[in-house]
Amino acid sequence: MTMAYVDTPVIWDIDVDFIEGSITAIIGPNGAGKSTLLKGMMGLMKPLTGTTRFWGKRYEDVREKIAYVPQTESVNWDFPITVLDVVMMGQYGNKGVFHRISKKEKEMAYDALTQMKMEKFADRHIADLSGGQKQRVFIARAINQNADIYIMDEPLAGVDKNTEHIIMEKFKEFQKHGKTIIVVHHDMNTLIDYFDHVVVIDKVVKGQGKCSEVFKNTTPMEWMARRR
Repeated sequence: MTMAYVDTPVIWDIDVDFIEGSITAIIGPNGAGKSTLLKGMMGLMKPLTGTTRFWGKRYEDVREKIAYVPQTESVNWDFPITVLDVVMMGQYGNKGVFHRISKKEKEMAYDALTQMKMEKFADRHIADLSGGQKQRVFIARAINQNADIYIMDEPLAGVDKNTEHIIMEKFKEFQKHGKTIIVVHHDMNTLIDYFDHVVVIDKVVKGQGKCSEVFKNTTPMEWMARRR
């Protein structure tokens, strides 16, 4: 896959295989094209060349099985909506925006909030939350979608240690149930502890595979420094 903004290419010939049932980190320096890669995979940007396949199918054909959590700064937090409303949006992909939410569906949304320890904030305006709380709400929305693949753009950026722990425990739980998690990540100090697979990009793919193999006999920070 090759992608560009206007006439400026951002990533070139990206050829990546994500392992089903893995927790995979996408890493690279600022401006490497990590978020652009996710947007291309999700159909939010049209690639110049290449295609993305999920289980051999186009994204449009399996979109209800894929949950996407964008960067928090890309969201309009002034939109007048409650925490519970945000989480219930996870069901709209299957039933449409004008679907009348049933009691059972509302209970499912509350359960997703409870899993992320955010149930006390259900009636709070989303703009009134901290950065870590907002991130937990968006992951609760993804939980409520009951997807098989979770694609998240820096979900651990700017969150406190408690929120980081809650999020990573949820990722491990997803994995135990056969889910696939793909995460843009920035902290090299936690990479090995949190992820089992990694994709390194800097305009092009610099490395991919199991963390234990890619970073064999070295640390992620040392590995990245040698390839600058």
